Amino acid sequence: REESGERLFKAAVAAARAQNPGMDRAGQFEVFEATNAQMQLEQQAEVRRVFGDAAGQTMEHYQATLPMRGIANQLASALFNSDSPMTPTQADQLVEIMAQHARGPIGKVEVAALKTEAVLAQAQGLLNPAQLAELQQVAARVQEQAKDERERNTAPAAAFKSSGK
Repeated sequence: REESGERLFKAAVAAARAQNPGMDRAGQFEVFEATNAQMQLEQQAEVRRVFGDAAGQTMEHYQATLPMRGIANQLASALFNSDSPMTPTQADQLVEIMAQHARGPIGKVEVAALKTEAVLAQAQGLLNPAQLAELQQVAARVQEQAKDERERNTAPAAAFKSSGK
């Protein structure tokens, strides 16, 4: 999938540059996001074809919640050697809670849209106080990283060079 995606992305950027030779980083990022969405749809279609609709729906849900799975994985890692490690069941339930509270402007699950306070309130019975405190820190860190990455990826090339990033 990675190699196929890289080839598809390079071909899409080359085609976009042929139409717009002055395409900047923001334009390349748009091509990347569109290519990634196309690949996910193709992967879901292939899973449906081979394994049926239920498997395709499972794949679609998994891909849609990947941003929240990343947060849950970081939280599990942070808690691994603590007195309160997170169980796989807790992680799965937390992903669902976070996905409910992370819908972006077009309904897509997005880290930037995560409403941490709502997640913390709903996760009260799922996570203990130490886990909740760590979740708050992990979520804040991941949201800040996502914001920085989006700014980096959508900034014009000249702004990117002058910022020293």
